[in-house]
Amino acid sequence: MLREGDWLGINQILLSLYSVRDINILTQCVMPMLRSLIPYTSGYFLIYDMDGELDVEHSYFYRMQENVKKLYLEQYYGKDYLNGVVDLRSQTITYRDTDILEKELRKHTEIYREFFGPNDIPFGSGIILYRDSKLLGIINLFRSTALGDFSERDMYILNVLKDHMAGMVGMLNDLLSVRNRENDLYIQYGLSMREQEVGKLVIDGLSNQEIGDRLKISLSTVKKHIYSIFNKTGVESRARLIAVFRNDDL
Repeated sequence: MLREGDWLGINQILLSLYSVRDINILTQCVMPMLRSLIPYTSGYFLIYDMDGELDVEHSYFYRMQENVKKLYLEQYYGKDYLNGVVDLRSQTITYRDTDILEKELRKHTEIYREFFGPNDIPFGSGIILYRDSKLLGIINLFRSTALGDFSERDMYILNVLKDHMAGMVGMLNDLLSVRNRENDLYIQYGLSMREQEVGKLVIDGLSNQEIGDRLKISLSTVKKHIYSIFNKTGVESRARLIAVFRNDDL
């Protein structure tokens, strides 16, 4: 079903995305990369927190005007018939709007009459991302009337990518959770900004020399900051510091 160029494009996208270590960068990279494989008008990548609540800060809207984004979030997000699919599923799936509701039924829904139709994005498809039955995110692509509905080829590409996307978002959510915990502890222990920078690199496993090279400070300055961090956190070793910030037991 896919041509050699399609597979090359998919492999290039995956190689690029697997090196990403920030959820915001991931969402912002995925959308234009997908558009290089699947033509679409506009779309969004919604991210959900550990409690299953929409995380607007880390979500990304692509080629969608700010007023349209605001209208969707404030008035139509809760009315989207896609929520019905989300509520009935617990594993990563792809979808196409015209497979969810028959054409005439869709035209009579409030969100179609007042949002999709007026903004000329009547066709939609995407991926609902889950891990361990928990909703991670939704990638939704919209098409204009001129572009028409999504094809079987388009859906095949989304199916190839879906498990990779779920794995990436799950991994980056875990990393974000760790970073948030670390930041909370930095504040709790009263670390200065420079001590936070040094502390993060210690926790990431860098040596004193590597930290000095990364931050462009002397080895003696690195040691001074580490001594201060140990003193403020009440630990006596790197292993204990990592255990405190990673919530591990030694």
